[in-house]
Amino acid sequence: MACGADARASSPSLPVDWAVHDAAGLRIAAPATWGAPQVLPATDSSRGPRAWIVFRDVSGAETVTLMTWRDASASRLAAEQYESEGREAIRRQS
Repeated sequence: MACGADARASSPSLPVDWAVHDAAGLRIAAPATWGAPQVLPATDSSRGPRAWIVFRDVSGAETVTLMTWRDASASRLAAEQYESEGREAIRRQS
């Protein structure tokens, strides 16, 4: 569903002034005034698919940008960040 009138029916907890957008294989809820997102294709260092999803406000200013990451779950990214911060803390102590 791309920012359709039935977005509220499929997401009853969605605030009245928000809409649901389909972008790069994701369903994203955002303020309706932002309009449809722009999807910019990109590739990662292994040449795998990735996308930048850009929302702009009514003035055209970039409001939020999301980057998809190939083969990565939120828990994997969080674990890698946690391990990275742990390594940095150990480095600082030495």
